[in-house]
Amino acid sequence: MVIYMTTPILPHNHGDIHNVLEAMPSKDTCADMASAFKQLCDGTRLQIFWLLCHSEECVLNISAAVGMSAPAVSHHLRCLKDAGLITGNRHGKEVHYHIASTTQAALLHHFVDSYLPAVPVNLTVREFHTHRLNIFSMNPVHAAAHILTINNRRLFMTVLPKDPVILLSYINTQLRDFYPSLDELCSSLNADKQTLCSTLAQIDYYYDEASNQFV
Repeated sequence: MVIYMTTPILPHNHGDIHNVLEAMPSKDTCADMASAFKQLCDGTRLQIFWLLCHSEECVLNISAAVGMSAPAVSHHLRCLKDAGLITGNRHGKEVHYHIASTTQAALLHHFVDSYLPAVPVNLTVREFHTHRLNIFSMNPVHAAAHILTINNRRLFMTVLPKDPVILLSYINTQLRDFYPSLDELCSSLNADKQTLCSTLAQIDYYYDEASNQFV
């Protein structure tokens, strides 16, 4: 929950910012968000968070995906879970982790995805790992992207958020920043347009071609 502070009285008048001050979040709210950002200061942890924004995976699969031992991955998962960014569902003896349905997680998801460059397709396995390591060593925010093909086999692809509210924010951000139409977005992300529209219709949002947004 966002808590807003009491509007302060400024000693100098440099213009009317009364509305801005009224909307300014409290220190506690900013501290919570800063704590969430702090959890992503590690490149591998950010990579794991990105993966769980787009899929639901167990520790062993995450370990294989990021090239790290299972105990080390478990440590990163605990940090992300304690920060309220991911959650897990038990399936038999396994726990499958995915992004949490929280405001912080949604905001960070959209922030991270907005800065992800596309990974070149048709890479060899060696080229893929070299490319991935270069990206995360230079800038952990520049992570893997939507579709990656290795040896003519689709290895990794975007799985859109399941939660309609998170999906809405994600899709509208993508439409605003990267795609001139819903058709191009669906084609690029290999998403089913009808399913996408039906999911967002559940929360009474429909695609408006003029604004290129779900409204």
